[in-house]
Amino acid sequence: LVGVPIGKFIPLAIIFLGIACGAVTLELDTKVADETDIRHDMRFAASGQIASLVAEDFDEDDLPENCTGEVGLESIDVNCTNLSQSELAGNELAVGDEGVEVYVTKTDSGDHWEYHTTTMNILFSTADELTDNPLTQEMELDAIIKARFNWTVEVPGEIVETNADATEGNVASFNADPTDTREEFFVVSRQKKSTGLFGSCN
Repeated sequence: LVGVPIGKFIPLAIIFLGIACGAVTLELDTKVADETDIRHDMRFAASGQIASLVAEDFDEDDLPENCTGEVGLESIDVNCTNLSQSELAGNELAVGDEGVEVYVTKTDSGDHWEYHTTTMNILFSTADELTDNPLTQEMELDAIIKARFNWTVEVPGEIVETNADATEGNVASFNADPTDTREEFFVVSRQKKSTGLFGSCN
């Protein structure tokens, strides 16, 4: 959780190899207005022994003001709204090896701005580690890991390239489980430059 001191990030593969009971979901809703104006809503939910593992060092009093949640030994449901980039990057939830971050770059392409918005698929390395483990090679990954990572991102301008599962207007949606082979999720969008109230002057 953002700013919650629950120690080091715990790779999901280690969680599920040690205790294969429970489920975990991370939902991230990102709005990109510009490369320096990015906000996130986030929901983290866990159940079963996975929730117990996360809750061991968790104190609800450490929740930031923009986060609310219920934390128990059998279930966790935390919602955060209007997180900045630094607040999102500083979260210490047990998701992935390094948590989750969103990266945005903006380049000048003449008559328009081009935005590249990306985040890593936090379940990607987990699938590799479990597939390579002799204890899990004969098992279906989705039976081992009840994990989901869902990312919805609204970008400036028009989407021109993406590996999203779905797009609608300038919104792209990604839905990953442990069998997902995409190492990262990305959206490329283009926004025409403003020419001012009376157009450009030559």
